[in-house]
Parts: sequence; C-alpha cells; structure tokens
Amino acid sequence: HSGIYLHSINREQSPFVFDPIGEAYKDIYNALAYNPTDNFLYATFKNNLLKIDKNGVVTELGTIEGVPDKQHYSATFDDAGYYYLASPNGYTDRVYKIDISTKKMKVIETKYLKYAASFWDMTMKDGYIYAMNREENKNSDGDVVSHTGKLLKIDINTKNSDGKYEYQVI
Repeated sequence: HSGIYLHSINREQSPFVFDPIGEAYKDIYNALAYNPTDNFLYATFKNNLLKIDKNGVVTELGTIEGVPDKQHYSATFDDAGYYYLASPNGYTDRVYKIDISTKKMKVIETKYLKYAASFWDMTMKDGYIYAMNREENKNSDGDVVSHTGKLLKIDINTKNSDGKYEYQVI
C-alpha cells in the first residue's frame, strides 16, 4: 500500500477538496487525537504511538506498554494530556488511559465498561467521553449490509457497584 496522509479540507470548493499535508506515512495509522497540552496530533499504528506535527511529519514514539498489539480506531485526550484509547477494533469493554508524558508510555488505568461497544470515534468534554458506537446491520444471510451508530456518553470518573463504567445512549 502507499501509506496514509494527513489532510486539510478546503471547504471553499464544492465538493470539498482534501489536500494532503506533508509526505505519506508508511503504515495506516488511526485513533487520531489532538493533545491540548502540546498542540500535536497523536495516533496509533497497532500499539505504537505516533506524534504528528502541523506539517504532517510523523514521529514514531514507540510501543505503548499494556495495550494490545492490534489496530485501534478511536482515541481522545483529556485536558491534562492523558491519551484515552478504545481497544481494539470490534467490540470491546475497555478504554485505556495512557500517560504519554514520559519516554516509557504506558497504561495507567484500564476503564472497564459495563457493556461492550465498538467506537467509530470519541471525544472528551467535561469529564465525559462521547463516543459514536458502531452497529452493524445484517441481512438474513448474516452479511453486513450497512452501519448505523448511536452517540454514547461515558462518565469516566464514576464506577457502578460492579466497579465498571456505565454509558448512556443520548
């Protein structure tokens, strides 16, 4: 494959034009999130953390200790600069809180959800993670024919009596 580019979106034209920024990165990264503490984008390729500057230059920072070596799709940052990563593609009951401020990047807390979900994307606001849950619609043969989604609100600071984090559909 030819890799992946960071793009800017030219909204002055219709349809919008996606202009590449910088050179292509060799692998397909995902779980892209903006860190408000240093103004960089971060992403993962499997369990490897990548830092992306405003020119689209990707720096490989290394392996995140405690994260499965699988492709991840969604991530976000909190205001303190902790990286939250939903693990991995497909349904999961885990969101990892990761400290990326040191050379030894590692999971500092695994947040177990009461119910498994499959996140397309997520963001952080006021102590809640808002995530777009991916749901597959299948025909009678079991083939996926479309995807729909519901917005979930996860209180990441309050555990239920089982020690898990609940979410609500909003």
